[in-house]
Amino acid sequence: MSKKLFKANLILVLLSLLFVTACTMESAPASTDNSPAAAESGEKASMKIAIMTMSLGQPYFVSLSQGYKDVAAEYPGADVEVIEIDPKGDAAQQVTAIENLSEMGADALIITAIDPEVVNPAIEAAMTKGLIVVSHYNELSAQTLQSGISTYGMGFVAGQEAADWINAKLGGSAKVALLIWDKTEFDIDRTEGMTDAIKMYSPNAEIVAQQAADSIEGGLNAAETILQAHPDIKVFVCYNDEGCLGALGAVEAAGLASEDFGIFGVNASSEALAKIKEGTVYRGTASIDPYNHGRLEMEMAIRLVLGDFLPSKMEIVPVPVTVDNVDQFID
Repeated sequence: MSKKLFKANLILVLLSLLFVTACTMESAPASTDNSPAAAESGEKASMKIAIMTMSLGQPYFVSLSQGYKDVAAEYPGADVEVIEIDPKGDAAQQVTAIENLSEMGADALIITAIDPEVVNPAIEAAMTKGLIVVSHYNELSAQTLQSGISTYGMGFVAGQEAADWINAKLGGSAKVALLIWDKTEFDIDRTEGMTDAIKMYSPNAEIVAQQAADSIEGGLNAAETILQAHPDIKVFVCYNDEGCLGALGAVEAAGLASEDFGIFGVNASSEALAKIKEGTVYRGTASIDPYNHGRLEMEMAIRLVLGDFLPSKMEIVPVPVTVDNVDQFID
């Protein structure tokens, strides 16, 4: 899939969401008890919305969560109490939290399921009690709305950026290392996207090493090990920006940061964007803008509680970020 097609898809997604917003603005009015009588009084609708990512230890999810909270605080016509739950990467903790939402009085839940198979029964039971569920990324066995992300596409964008750079700067041939994460389907899909894009667009590039790393420290350690075993590597493609930032530290410490070295990641974190803008060997990342994605999902959750009719699925398509367009992604 080409960069132009990814950008075109993103534009279509955004246009379709704007259309949905316009069409539903005149639907069910806000009210303190979601009834027409209360709506006519002009009172704000009171509601409780729970938000639960995989782990607030990841900058991506911190940004996503902040988007949720900012919209909840400013949404007109609704008084939204946010119940923030951090399962710390533990699917069992997600199940326990879901089972307790009824007692907390939650009207809706926005969740990034760590393991859909584990949480599905709890989600199904909660929805029978009237809970509205917005699923971030995963398709669950029961859900009100799925806010999908092409995680394969995120990896594909990073892989294609690397392949294009290899073709343009290294004559189409290079030794490549992958920093991956393989704990969930989400992670595995992203790695497959990275690998497929490199093989498709730079078939003479050779993936010679692969190690798990999803943090700066993990990326630093993994990259140091890889560079010792393969000192002729010229490209790192990473599961996320944190791994890439660690790899960048290892590459710079080894004195390998040069015009013919490239690092490519995913998530467009503020630190990664800064390194790209500085002109380091951090050449590119893939953005789905988690903050604004979080804002959109919270808006959808509020409107569902208010009774708006919305489509059951929306998808955000990742966009490549390089030094040529990085300013568009920096606040």
